[in-house]
Amino acid sequence: MTGADKISRTEFATIASLMRELSGVTLADGKRAMVAARLGRRVRALRLGGFAEYCSLVTSPEGAAERDELIKALTTNTTRFNREQRQLDHFASEVLPGLVARARSGGRVRLWSAGCSTGEEPYSLTFRVLDQCRDAASLDFKILATDIDQQVLDHARAATYARSALDVIDPDHLARYFEPETPGAMTRKVAQQVRAMVSFGLLNLLQPWPFKGPFDMIMCRNVFIYFDRETQDRLWPRLARMLAEGGILYIGHSETISEAESLGLRANGHGMFRMQNQPGLAPAAQAATMT
Repeated sequence: MTGADKISRTEFATIASLMRELSGVTLADGKRAMVAARLGRRVRALRLGGFAEYCSLVTSPEGAAERDELIKALTTNTTRFNREQRQLDHFASEVLPGLVARARSGGRVRLWSAGCSTGEEPYSLTFRVLDQCRDAASLDFKILATDIDQQVLDHARAATYARSALDVIDPDHLARYFEPETPGAMTRKVAQQVRAMVSFGLLNLLQPWPFKGPFDMIMCRNVFIYFDRETQDRLWPRLARMLAEGGILYIGHSETISEAESLGLRANGHGMFRMQNQPGLAPAAQAATMT
């Protein structure tokens, strides 16, 4: 084994502590092999002698750029179109009609896909918005999609996906919301009318959020499973404060919210919570800064 393949317990502890500080992600000791494999590529690319040198770099003032690479290497970006179909169906049938009616009467509507990865989730939402409101782009109806990884955001903005990733998409959605298929091409691009509805932005959930809300729907699924309980308990109230009264929060099927009722969140089905009432919350007409 080379120096790029071996990570000591002390070096792993340094990486795990830094990762938690930077992103909130908790790395249990059982992840040492994964960390060694993923960061070993960075050690070799930087031509360092081993993980001791790598730890010195990422904890130094000069290591800011490499700290971004560290987060990128150790965060998981697993997603697909129409993931958690049950929640998307609930959004389309129970939530969206009221939002469309509000937008068409001149009201403001904001949706947020937090931890959007390569874009499949916000685009899946947009397909359903356009199903019910073809003119949504001309109304005050906006979708924000954020992630901690700039590389996956670049992929999301490019909106070009392998044909194998599109098998789960309804043929009608493929026909209406993707550019025409090129014979022999192995990829297909999301249509401009869909891309125009989504604003992508870089966001670390642990840092200040550059928008005020409120949002009528937040989809934050399978993000908190990487955080320890202390970090989760700090972030759930921040998400709740971003919800408009009556707004809906969707989380992953294996995630739980500690004391959801105390945050004003009432369970509305598995992995679904409705904001009941939150004194002092900004009115729904307040503009959000979406960058």
